[in-house]
Amino acid sequence: MLPQPGFLLVLWCGVAATVVARPIARHTPAATRGRQRAVALLADLLLFPLLYGVVLELIGRADLMTGAILGATHAAVELVVALGRPDRPTADARFRTFLARTLYGIVFGFIYIVPP
Repeated sequence: MLPQPGFLLVLWCGVAATVVARPIARHTPAATRGRQRAVALLADLLLFPLLYGVVLELIGRADLMTGAILGATHAAVELVVALGRPDRPTADARFRTFLARTLYGIVFGFIYIVPP
């Protein structure tokens, strides 16, 4: 059975990580259109916190390093997918996305609590 992270904890971590990381990535081409911006915001607030919470529960620890590794992995997967699209992001946008996702993971890992 998968571990079940607390909903309010996951929601709080997602909001805090989004508030910190969102200003860095908001100028990327993928987040400039209205509908895409709304979907990205909902994913940052609801989907990714749930996934990060489950992964951190499975690992059994949550700290800066674990969050950074998780965020950098997420960023690498996102960049590989973005490179396959016809409207490839610029090098600056790719760097901003990578930095924002890594920072998202660091903040999430720092705030999240895994019970002993």
